[in-house]
This record gives sequence, C-alpha cells and structure tokens, in this order.
Amino acid sequence: MIRRISLPILGLLLSLACGAAQAATIVVNTTSDENGENPNACSLREAIKASTLKQAYGGCTAGQLYYTDTIQLAANATYTLTQGELVIASDMNINGDPATDPYSQDPISGLSPKRLPVTTTIVAANGQRIFNSLVSASPINLNNLNLKGGTADLGGAILAGGTVGLYRVNISGANATKQGGAIYLSGVQATVTATSSSFTGNNAPQGAVFSMSCMDNLGYAVRTVTLNQVSITGNGSSSSANTMDFCGQPTVAISASTISQNTASNTSVDASLEPAVLRMIGGQNTRLSPASTMSLVSNTITENHTPVALAYNYPGGLSLTNNFLAYNDALDCQYVGLPDPTTNSSVTYNLFTGSSTTSTTNSCQLYRAAATTTSNTETNLYASGGQSRTNFLYPLGLYGGSDLPGYLPIPVSNPLIMHAGALVANCGSTDQRGLKRGSGTRLNQSLSSQNIKCDVGALEYSILTVNDDQNGANTSYNVVISQTVNTTGLTQAQIDKANAQIKSYLDAYKASYRYREVVMDVVANDSGQETLSGNTSTLGLLSDSDLYTITPFSTDPNILCTWEPTMKQLIASRIDGTTTPGGSKDECQYTAKNNLTGATPAEPATVSFTVSNIAPIAKDDKYTLTFGTKSIPLDILANDSDDGDGPYALSPNGKAGKPWWYLLKTVIDPSKPATDGSNGSINNIKYTPLNIRVVTQPTQGTIVPEFQGPCPDNNVNTAQTTCYGGTLTYVNNNLFSPFNDSFTYQVLDSDLTASNTALVTITNTATTTDVTKSGGGSIGFGAIFGMLSLVLMRRRLLAHGD
Repeated sequence: MIRRISLPILGLLLSLACGAAQAATIVVNTTSDENGENPNACSLREAIKASTLKQAYGGCTAGQLYYTDTIQLAANATYTLTQGELVIASDMNINGDPATDPYSQDPISGLSPKRLPVTTTIVAANGQRIFNSLVSASPINLNNLNLKGGTADLGGAILAGGTVGLYRVNISGANATKQGGAIYLSGVQATVTATSSSFTGNNAPQGAVFSMSCMDNLGYAVRTVTLNQVSITGNGSSSSANTMDFCGQPTVAISASTISQNTASNTSVDASLEPAVLRMIGGQNTRLSPASTMSLVSNTITENHTPVALAYNYPGGLSLTNNFLAYNDALDCQYVGLPDPTTNSSVTYNLFTGSSTTSTTNSCQLYRAAATTTSNTETNLYASGGQSRTNFLYPLGLYGGSDLPGYLPIPVSNPLIMHAGALVANCGSTDQRGLKRGSGTRLNQSLSSQNIKCDVGALEYSILTVNDDQNGANTSYNVVISQTVNTTGLTQAQIDKANAQIKSYLDAYKASYRYREVVMDVVANDSGQETLSGNTSTLGLLSDSDLYTITPFSTDPNILCTWEPTMKQLIASRIDGTTTPGGSKDECQYTAKNNLTGATPAEPATVSFTVSNIAPIAKDDKYTLTFGTKSIPLDILANDSDDGDGPYALSPNGKAGKPWWYLLKTVIDPSKPATDGSNGSINNIKYTPLNIRVVTQPTQGTIVPEFQGPCPDNNVNTAQTTCYGGTLTYVNNNLFSPFNDSFTYQVLDSDLTASNTALVTITNTATTTDVTKSGGGSIGFGAIFGMLSLVLMRRRLLAHGD
C-alpha cells in the first residue's frame, strides 16, 4: 500500500530538513600548503576547495551547499604558501583566531571582549599574490588576519573581481609592478570595505595601497570604497605616483583613520597630474566620472611625502569634516583642473596648515569659482606661522593599547584641536581605537554625547571623566542568582573561566545584597586617564581597583550608594526598603581618583534610579488525594516567596517580624486611635491574611479557606473577586470520584502586586493505583470499571445479533 503525503505535511518536512542544515565550519589543522596529497590533514588551500566544491577535499570536510562556509585558522600560526595564489571561486569567510578575550573588558572601549593582537598570518608564495577572485567575482571576506608579502602585476596581495571585506586585517609588504600594491579592484562588482585594519610597506607605481579599473563595458566602473578605523602608513616610494588612486565612478568614504608617512612623488605615470597620496582626478582619457564622491571624516592626514596629500577634480561631491589635514611636505589638498560650476564641496571643522586670510599661505586650495580660489569657511582651523606637527600631535605610535598606528593629540598645547572640531553627531561616535568621542566633557541630562565637540583628527585624547547615568532600576534577585554559563561553542577551559567569574560575581552579589538594591555599571560610559610614555600610552579601566578609587555619596539620608569592587558595580538602595514614589527618581553621585596621579574628574557624575516592587514568585504545587478521602490540607504558600525583591529577612518589614504577604488591615474599635504599637505589638489593629487569589477553581472539589474577603484591587471598573488566606483545605465533592483535579492561583505581596499564575495539581490515587478496600466484600474501583466494561461489551454483541 502506497501512502500519500499531503502537501502541507510535505512542506513541513521540507522546512524541517532545511532548518537542520547550516553553514559548515572547516577547521584548518595544518600550516603546510597541501593540495590533496595528504588525506590526514586539512590545509588552507584544501579548505578553500572543499568549500567551493561543497565536497570533502584532501583532509577537509565538505562545505555546505547554499550556505556561506567559514574557514577557521588557528592562533599563533603562520600559513606560508608554496603553491601559488589562493583562488576564491565561491562565497566564504576566512577567519584567523578571534584575537579577543571574551572574559575581560577592553581598556579602550570599556566593553567585553578585550581585543588582543592578531596572531594568525598568511605569507604569500614567492613571486605570487595571496588571493585572486577575478574570474569568479566572488566575495573575499577576511577577518583577524595578517597578510604578508605578495607580488603581481595587479594587486600584490589581493586581485578582486568582487567585494572585499576586511575586519582586523593587516596587509604589509605587498608589491605590484603596475597598479594596486595591496589591492586592485577590477570590474563593477569589485568594492572594498575595511574596518580596524592597517596597510603598511606596500608599493606600486600607481596606487601603492589601492588602485582600480576605471571603465567597464564602455562605461564608468561604479563602486564603493569604505575605510573606517584604518591606518595607512609608510606605503609607496619615490617610484610611486600615489597611495590610493580612485577612478571610474567611485563613492569613497574614509573615517577615523590615519594616513601618514606615505611617499608619492613619481610623475612618469601621468606627467599631466601631480602625484598625491589620495588622488581622485580625471587626467588621461577623462578617467573620472563627474558623479564621483569623496567623504573624509575625522582623519589624521599628515607627514606624507608628496607634492599634494589630496588631489581631486570634477567630483560630484567632496566633503571634509573634522580632519587634521596638515603638515604634509607641500600642499595638504588641491583642486586640479579647469573651473566647473557643478563642483560641490563641503569643508568644515578641519585643521589646515597656514593662514585663513590669504590663499597663498593656505595649504588646502579647494576649488570654488576658479582653480586658484581657496575655500575658507569660518568653521575651519588654521595653524599659525612657526608651528609644526609637534605642537599639536604626539609622534606616530600605538596609543592606549591599540594595534593601529595613529597620532594622539597633545592635551596642553593644542587648543585648535582639543574639543574644537565638529559635534559628535557629525564627526563619529568613536575614534580610530574605538574610544568614545567627547572625552573630558561630562554628559548630563541636558548635554548628550551628540552635542559634544570632538578632538580634530582620528584619535581622541582620553581625559578622566565620569558621566551621568540615568534610568537605573532594580531587577529580580532570583533571576540574578540563577545565572549560568552558556557553554555553546566554548572550550572546557573557557567554561571553567566563565564559571569562576560568575561564581565570584554572585558570591559578592549575595554577600553585599541590600533589599531591593539597584546594580549599575556606571563606569561603562566613563573615560579613564591616558598615560603617555614616549610614542605609546596606556588606558586603564575605571573598574580596576588598583588603578582607580570610585567614591559614591548621597545628600539624601534615605539613599545608600556604595561601590562593590568585586562586582565592579555601583550599588544603590533605599534604606527604609520602600519603593521610589511614583513620578520621581532617586539620586546619588560618585567621583573617581587615579591612584597613580591623584587626578580626579572636573565634576562628579549623577546617578538616577528607580526602586520598584518586584512581583512575588508562585511555584506549582502537587498533592496526592487518597481515593475515598474527604479532604486534604493545602500549604500552597510554602514554596512561594517574594525573593524578587531579595531575601525578606533583609527588608525593614522582615526585620520587624511582619509577614511579606498582603494583610487586610482593619481597626478593631473605631472609637480608639488606629495605630500600631511599639516593638512590633499591635494596638487596636487587626491584620487578616487575604493573600491568595484563585484564578481558576477546581472542578471535582472545593477550596475552603480559613479567611476570605474582597481582593484588594477590586474597584468599580473590575469584576468582584474573592481572596483567601490562612489555612486552605481541599474538600472532595465525591468520595468515589476517580478523577484528578487542579486549580490555579496567584499570591499577593504587601504592595498588592500579584505573582505569576501557579498550578496546583491534586492527583487521585485511583488514577495511579488499583485501590482495593478491605472488609465487607467491597471491591475496588478498578474491578467495578472492568465489570462495567464487560456489561457494555455484551450489550453491543446482543445488539448485533451475536
């Protein structure tokens, strides 16, 4: 018999089958450059083929069809290619070790994970480039890698026919005999996005770092180039015409990056155009579309050895914002070409070399009405005569623990760049290192981070600053102490470390807990003090008790704020254990001190928070009713609690011996004052427990409470409900009922907040055992049920004439 599967079921089965599939992670386990000859090891070259072919190759597992696979390389490993370039023919990710410590905070960003130096390296084969995707136009996605060397005519390290995505990729020592020392983009699908990456020591006659094809199918090649938090330093030579050469119809966006000490002085490539580090100009055969655009935001472009640092003409839009574009060998920027009324430029909050009063002393000659007209706007800044780069910036170096070279502002002698640039809303929220912009200016309720001015350039100097924190709130004590480690994808060593950290945190949390406390990570949005040493600096976390002392304080005697160094959190609470009155907030303040220098912030920070009542916790209950039994007591509150607010013994009410559940308060004698007595005694006051609200009643029996009355939230807008209290008894309506029963309830705390709904299950033993009553010839319910079944069966047979 052939069974047909309905279309809905078939669709479900297909969806389940598809849902089970996922992208493959192919782990490379050898640094040797093998190509199928060793089935016992998986090399990088073999992993790329296994992903492309979607089948096992060499010692590598197969890639997953229709998915983007990940090829995972090891930490502290160098993969030296010996068999030529690596051809990318399908979409895949090639990842080095993540180079992070997930259990530590980054000293620059203040967030986890902490970034570590990239330790996975790929070295080019002798006389060959590293990656080539020209034929397939497939994406090249690289993460956490060092690429060293590479030689070719186009693209010494990467020849791309499709998109190139780089995250924490450092390309060094690549050379091209024609164009694109590091990367050459060919065709309209070729684009590049680089983040937190560096390019150094690369060279080519044209485009020591980047170059590209200009035309495609008789039209301009349209592409994007996006560089964010990138260092481009020490590239090019006297034989190179430019460092980055843009043509076709590119959209170029470079932000929070350092471009320095590059050399571009060769005029033989195009004698009609001056060499430049950044070049977006037409020149031969009108190679640049008038629709091209370039945006430079918060970059440091200095100490480049070239006639012009930035040369451009005919772009559809040029935008320069918050750049330190000064102290290059000659001109910082220049319009090259004939006047064009369609040219559109926006130039604000940049520091240029020279004077703002005359075009002859201004090093940035931007086109307006004629090629020789200088663009001077009120918002730009100009270095006065006799000053040099050393008046404004520390030397090129690694600052704050970053692995990207940059120039740090000098805090004392640079009033033209410290807090003198564009607003954070326009200059970028973080600097090249990931440090929050606006350091040194305290954020408060009226001054947001978007309204603070940045330091001019790629790096922000970190000044000890504590910022206001708003909207703190208490969370459930039970939820916090129930935290566990998500072990998915972790090694045993990582699991052990995470468990140790959580245990340390929870031990401190329990030991220091105050009733309804608010826990706040107030230092996460603060800035530490940058400490200089030569051309490097260090940044320490404010949460590091060896480096900083955090001191909270409050002017309200009912507010207690303390710093818990093990938890690295500020703890706030109301001493009387009450909640924050509606419509208001509680506040305290804190300051910080650098233990090494004694430095403190200019102003303390204000912390605002709200203490709320957390709903009580009701848990399910199970009881057994012996068959034939009339009633059983129910102690359903025994496993319930109000521990969301914290252990009740820590609350002022708990210390006074009062119960945590809702009690109906009534005056015994209305003629006498309705007051509580001292020392916990009661004078003319009666408290009746009415703390249980039954949501759904049982069906086989009845709940008989010791006390009952109207629920406290009854009003004219709600249906009248009855609440119970005291001892509850479940009364069985039928002694011989063989069925189980159940009901649901909520418990009310003293603040009249209802808990979750819990289920009470009453299991009748008639459903779990064959109960037989002894004496009097009685028989059990199971036997009776069996006899009734035989009677019914006989009746059916008789009805059919059998």
